[in-house]
Amino acid sequence: MYILIADPDKESLRKVGEKLTLIGGITSISGATDLTTAFNLVERHPPSVVILEERLTKQAGFEMMEALLRCLSVRWLVYNSNGPQQSCQMAPNMTLPGRFLDPDADLGAILSKLKGNTDPSNKPISFAQSGLFQTHQKYRMGRLVLIGASTGGIDALLQVLGSFPMDCPPTLVVQHTGTSFSAGLARMLNQRVEPIVREAINGEVPKQGTVLIAPTIDKHLVLNLENGIKCQLVSKPTIGGHRPSVDALFQSAEPLGSLAIGVILTGMGKDGGAGLLKMKNSGALTIGQDKATSVVFGMPGYAAKIGAVTNTLPIQSIGQSILRAQRQVRII
Repeated sequence: MYILIADPDKESLRKVGEKLTLIGGITSISGATDLTTAFNLVERHPPSVVILEERLTKQAGFEMMEALLRCLSVRWLVYNSNGPQQSCQMAPNMTLPGRFLDPDADLGAILSKLKGNTDPSNKPISFAQSGLFQTHQKYRMGRLVLIGASTGGIDALLQVLGSFPMDCPPTLVVQHTGTSFSAGLARMLNQRVEPIVREAINGEVPKQGTVLIAPTIDKHLVLNLENGIKCQLVSKPTIGGHRPSVDALFQSAEPLGSLAIGVILTGMGKDGGAGLLKMKNSGALTIGQDKATSVVFGMPGYAAKIGAVTNTLPIQSIGQSILRAQRQVRII
């Protein structure tokens, strides 16, 4: 059994690791002091179980970590370095029932927990379900699709992009990850959906069959429309506390008018609302995720409140709606 421990406190990590070495059947133990390192270790060599100190589950990047663990069917547990407790609280609307590990418990109880005898398994993430929408010829008509998401957005993106065929309309995505997880997000999505998913490159032209992810927390992903349509990475201050910002991407698409589709998915705050309103007023189709299927209705709720949303839809209907609408206008 290979165990990965993630704890920002090196001394606490060392103590938990030493306790686990006393348990027979554990062949290897690795450690990480931050989520980025832990994410990369899991991606390269998936462990049997990941054990996280509670503080890490409250960081914005944990949503990416948790999604990766589900994608790889890796179980995870949580402990509190300040002492035992019966339950932990992590990100908004996300709890950890049954996942608490007491590192001070006897070895038999710890081993039972590690083997999964007393806690629920991870909710699986499905592969793409695009068969019903797979085309048999290249799209000749279409719109540019722009998607913004935050809290809960990874699962939402998996559903939307999972309904896309491999020859989907050119798509750009801004997903708030809270840290430099964009490369990992692109790799994870690319393994689960039919289109090619990767980080956007400055100056490239969005193409059919490709989904481009905003690649960095240091720059905004926007459109350069001076000579056709190109991606541009710009070093500007945060907008509403975000970089990359959904508003920055949406606002840059305003001149496209009806040649664009703007989609705002689950997320906390207001990012994307103002930009989506500009897109709608210029003739773009705008879609917002509904409250019932949103983990947090902040972003789509605000966009709907200010009149920026043309259609409010449950997450399972958004991908199909995009595919129907994108054929109606020729992209330049």
